[in-house]
Amino acid sequence: MPSGSAMQVVAAASAVVDADLFADVYWAHSGTEHRVITGLACTGSAAAADFKFDLYIDQTYLGTYYNTNTGVPAIDHDQMPVNFIWPAGSRVRGIVRDAAATNPVYVKVDWASIARRA
Repeated sequence: MPSGSAMQVVAAASAVVDADLFADVYWAHSGTEHRVITGLACTGSAAAADFKFDLYIDQTYLGTYYNTNTGVPAIDHDQMPVNFIWPAGSRVRGIVRDAAATNPVYVKVDWASIARRA
């Protein structure tokens, strides 16, 4: 998989504290090649900054992220560039730390493969 993008939509009732936002999605735990996460966006819930989650690759903590807006993410102002190495066979996890209020949460993750040397 050379590159990809995935939007995870999680109902407020499922986005509870300690839940893994990516527990049941194929892209978060599959892959036989090294990748890099290149972009991340989080929006939704009832108001900006009323939802947060911690991002991990396996057990490595990458940061805490808040919803920047309500509604669906817009690439021009909600998506932030990141540069996280995602080793082959490892799992991306998004652990909820502050639950969504009433509306769904949208988390968008973009990635690209890392070229192998011959």
